[in-house]
Order: sequence, then structure tokens, then C-alpha cells
Amino acid sequence: MTGRSLFRTAKPLLLVIGVLFRVFPRVVFVGTWFLVRSMPGKVGVLIRYLYARRLAKACGDNVLIGPACTILHWKNLELGNNVALHERSYVDAIGGVSVGNDVSIAHATSILSFEHTWTNRAKPIKYNDLSLSPIAIASDTWIGCGVRILAGACIGERTVIAAGAVVPKGCYKAGVFAGVPARLKKAIS
Repeated sequence: MTGRSLFRTAKPLLLVIGVLFRVFPRVVFVGTWFLVRSMPGKVGVLIRYLYARRLAKACGDNVLIGPACTILHWKNLELGNNVALHERSYVDAIGGVSVGNDVSIAHATSILSFEHTWTNRAKPIKYNDLSLSPIAIASDTWIGCGVRILAGACIGERTVIAAGAVVPKGCYKAGVFAGVPARLKKAIS
């Protein structure tokens, strides 16, 4: 059974369970994410999807969150339809993260919507203020394994980010980007 057919078959049940999830306060789900984030199999996929529907600012249909993903600041995370966030990925949406439709984010990817500052010399760098900057990942995008997407990155439609790339602040549109930092390797028409 494919992921799409699994969600189509389970959709009526998901709607009922989704209503039941609204009875409990958000904080219950934030606090129990660590319990469900590594659940195996199709049951784990469905439960993580229900958590995403309850916690994220927006969450479309057919969203797969793989096992062992860490997601922080759910209230600033928007996920479109047909999004796959594969296992062991890390998302900190404190500055805002928006993911369009038909996006695949491979395993062990990090998405960080903030940077540390170091301007206050009276404090150690790790205690300086954070600089928040949103990340936008448009529809029809493929993010390879082990990619690092940093604050302020805007990845346009029909874009591929090759495995291991580091994507700093800037715009990346309709092409294949690779390297550290990510550079255009091939345009996609």
C-alpha cells in the first residue's frame, strides 16, 4: 500500500481522531512528541501526521514525518500537501519555516530559521540574542540527504538541493544546487 493510498483509506478515521485531538491542549502534544517521534511502521506515520495537524501552524494532506525527527517551534511551521520529511531530520522553526506542496526532504537534513549573534561582548556568544529569519521552500522541490538549510534561505519551485549541500541566506530557483555553500550546477527549465 502506497503512502497516498494509506492516507486515502484512513482519511475518515483521521478526521475523527483529529477532532478528538482538539480536546487536549497543545502543550500535551508538544510535551509528548518525544514519545511518538520514533514509533515504527504505519501506525507511527499516522500518529506523527496527527501530531503535525495539531501542532503546526498549517499542515496539508499526505504529510509523512519519518521516525526520529526533531521539530521545534511547531507554531511557526507550515507544511503543504504531499510533503515528506524523512527520518532523523531536524527543524527549528522559531523564525518561521514554510514548505510548499510536493516536497521531499531526505534524511538527516537540518533546517534552522535562526542564527546566533555575537555583538554583545558582555555575554558569551551562546547567550547572545538570536537573529530570526524565515525559510521558504516552494513546491516541487527535492532536498537531498544531509542538507543544511540556514536562516533566510528561499528555495524556489522545481529546485533540487544536492546531498550534503549547505544553503545559506539567499534565493535558489529552478536548478540543481550543490556544494558548501550551495551553488548552481545546472538550470532546470
